Amino acid sequence: MSLELYEIRELQRIATVLVGLPYKYGAELNPEVPPERLRSLSIPTDCSELVEYMYRRIGYIIPDGSANQYRVCVPGSVQRHGSLVFRRNSSDKKICHVGMVIDAVENMVIEATPPAVRIVSFDIFARSSKVTEFAGIGYPELKRIPV
Repeated sequence: MSLELYEIRELQRIATVLVGLPYKYGAELNPEVPPERLRSLSIPTDCSELVEYMYRRIGYIIPDGSANQYRVCVPGSVQRHGSLVFRRNSSDKKICHVGMVIDAVENMVIEATPPAVRIVSFDIFARSSKVTEFAGIGYPELKRIPV
């Protein structure tokens, strides 16, 4: 299932509002709370919770936890709006980080990483570090939230 244009635009709007939210591992976000309210209260988030929150705000269910999100993605090599991008530990190869492609034309990714939520180029996201490496791109198998 691909996102509709209005859903892509809403993800992009939410992303711009959430830039700067503080990072906190294990933080939970209530999808009922508008992003502007999260921003005004400076509510912290982590990477997988950010992805889960953004998808829930546009009406889709996706699990929490970057490894769980990796498992529900169809692997691919082409970035699409809403694709998830993953990093893994270099030592044990376990998925440890997720970001979301919010602009497939400009190759921009939103991620929650210390100290705060930010939007970066895909190239910066995919760059290896001392402890993590790029693990792949996938498009989540999206399910609508039951009404």
